[in-house]
Amino acid sequence: METSLTVGDGLPDFVRRQAQAALKCFMSESAPAGQFVGHFQKTGLLIQELRQHPLTEETVTWPMALLRWRDNTWHLYFRGRRGRWKQYPDGGISIRPAPLLTLVYRDKLGIFWRQ
Repeated sequence: METSLTVGDGLPDFVRRQAQAALKCFMSESAPAGQFVGHFQKTGLLIQELRQHPLTEETVTWPMALLRWRDNTWHLYFRGRRGRWKQYPDGGISIRPAPLLTLVYRDKLGIFWRQ
């Protein structure tokens, strides 16, 4: 299992540490499904899956989920068909990132693991 974590400085320290811990749990639970990279960017956490390109077999990153910290809560987004981020319907808001990462892992709506 190969994972990577990059930390930015746009989040409050406690929020960033909480998100780091949740991301590490997500990556360890998701290890059988694939390899992931997590990037903190200002007030967001981008989760990407590492995949082999079907033609060239080189490793590419595929944006999978985005958590944004706004108004003291995390908001979950998925990548729509045209590549734009759309807010997760019903229940995509939490004060902690762990429940949102659980939504990504379980993916009952089939919008994160479908690509």
